[in-house]
Amino acid sequence: MDKCIIEANLEKNSFFKRHFVGAYSSIFPPTTVAATTSIDNGLSPCEHGWLGCDCYFPQIERNVTVFLNTDTETKERVAEESVAWKYYGYSSVINRINSAGGKAYIVEKE
Repeated sequence: MDKCIIEANLEKNSFFKRHFVGAYSSIFPPTTVAATTSIDNGLSPCEHGWLGCDCYFPQIERNVTVFLNTDTETKERVAEESVAWKYYGYSSVINRINSAGGKAYIVEKE
């Protein structure tokens, strides 16, 4: 929930205002792919290379819808493996914590 929405719409003593710890900013460019990937690996989009929903991959000379691994225009699958992972793979924050001896988990709906 956006900080501006909380400030504009909630009572001073509301639960969210009483428990507000701080705000954080998104990344640029503000796309789902860039933001999700930045949260997963702790890097900015210019560091991890996952810049938007659709990206041009010169290695295969195609525009690819990153999360779907499909050609942007034809909608056909471009490869069996994820093109983004193949050319711009990264180590997630979870993996780096576990590699350093910590215990971190990700919980997601199947």
